[in-house]
Amino acid sequence: MEIAFRVDASSKIGTGHVMRCLTLAKALDKNNVKISFICREANGSMHDYIRKEGFLVTTLPEDKNQFNIEAYDPPHAHWLGTSWKKDAEETIDILNSKIDFLIVDHYAIDYRWHEALREKAKYLMVIDDLADRKLSCDILLDQTHGRNKDDYEYLVPNNCKLLLGSDYALLRDEFFAMRLKAIKKRDEYSQLNRILISVGGMDPYNYTQKILKALEEVKWNKDPIIDVVVGNNKDQLNEIHHISNNHKLAINVIQDSKNMSELMVCADLAIGAGGSSSWERCCLGLPSLLIKVADNQEKVISELERACSARRIKDIKQDIIKECHDLSNDISAMLDMSRNAFNLVSGQGTKLVTSIINCAIARDGGSVTIRNANKNDADIMYEWQTNTNTRKFFKNKEIPTYKEHIEWMEKTLSELATFLYIIDYENQPAAVLRLNHNQGNPDFYLVSIYLSPDYYRRGIGEIALNYANTFFINSELRAEISEENIASINLFTKCGYTKNEEYGFYIRNSH
Repeated sequence: MEIAFRVDASSKIGTGHVMRCLTLAKALDKNNVKISFICREANGSMHDYIRKEGFLVTTLPEDKNQFNIEAYDPPHAHWLGTSWKKDAEETIDILNSKIDFLIVDHYAIDYRWHEALREKAKYLMVIDDLADRKLSCDILLDQTHGRNKDDYEYLVPNNCKLLLGSDYALLRDEFFAMRLKAIKKRDEYSQLNRILISVGGMDPYNYTQKILKALEEVKWNKDPIIDVVVGNNKDQLNEIHHISNNHKLAINVIQDSKNMSELMVCADLAIGAGGSSSWERCCLGLPSLLIKVADNQEKVISELERACSARRIKDIKQDIIKECHDLSNDISAMLDMSRNAFNLVSGQGTKLVTSIINCAIARDGGSVTIRNANKNDADIMYEWQTNTNTRKFFKNKEIPTYKEHIEWMEKTLSELATFLYIIDYENQPAAVLRLNHNQGNPDFYLVSIYLSPDYYRRGIGEIALNYANTFFINSELRAEISEENIASINLFTKCGYTKNEEYGFYIRNSH
């Protein structure tokens, strides 16, 4: 498979678009996919960084000529650095042959550019979080919490596959790997000991310096340690070092952090921008104070405020002083914010997106994909659970009432270490896959699966278990299977599970 990304970074655009495309590219790269990036030259571009990450970058030249912004161009059209027609023509010249996927992450590009590039890709995918312009794509990814299909009703083709909401947040594997540790740490929270400041790679308004100065005026019960993550701007870095060296709090200045997930787990509170890093904080249950650094962050901050997982900072000095004082004295509020954040992002979004791009194929040729279950799946799941052929192999053979099923569903969806998935066949629900974490000795996930009777003998069960193996590659997986359930024993055995007589489970050891 060959995939190309059209994405830019600059002092105006920031680094977030490139970083989330890199996250997706690295996940896809594990599957022997040929990946390249197409980026325009600009002040603050990340071409060298992308190359260091191991990907080919073809650059479009900076346009020195004046170009007109037309009335019907997207609001961010000037970010492209040239006209959309010229950008499309230059991109077409680079794509000599037809590729499998063209993935576009750019606020300045709309349906006209997409349609011009149609002949160069079998499928076109757009990553967006504005819903402010017409798009022409086969797949749309908008990882904003609270986003729904109505937001794009008149903006995408009718047959466009919509991946909407924070279920699909593009996070690096390191964040999911640290999630269980974060859950345990947040449960034991008793005092605000450490604060993480991260405003983004550019910080054009010097918010980091303003935050540090505000923290000096907070009346702390106990002085916290401050970790500050900064980019490569030398002038800003020198000033931040100067402020830190003369600050009354202990401050660690970290340039271009390579262990952001660890810093987030260690922190009790984050102060930063409301961009894509918000989803990283949510995955690790980190309560946040958010600053709107760019207009496109408004929707994110509003939704996180509504979910009570973060608080908005408008006046840097006054709001930070007040919120830090209040939260440092309110353990209950911190715990609530943490749990609310955890519930928004599971950390599996990147794998869910790659499963769509690398669509699995059933024995009869039908497409098989995986997604997070939601409350709208309750009825079809109840129908399957009450089927006698399915129920006879359940550990609890007593059929629940519909009310009991709904209560179970709500409880399961709220559990931080339980993962409930729906396996779709040709976009129709076909199976349920569940993994329950056992945080004890030994530490493992218990796997269970059942299929709709309408979808037996198509290889869907094997595909579902392969998804589990891929999603939880570094975890021990166990399955409790009735000895009479020969079909399940054969299925799990085929997928790498072996019987362990000591525990009475079928076990797939961690890789």
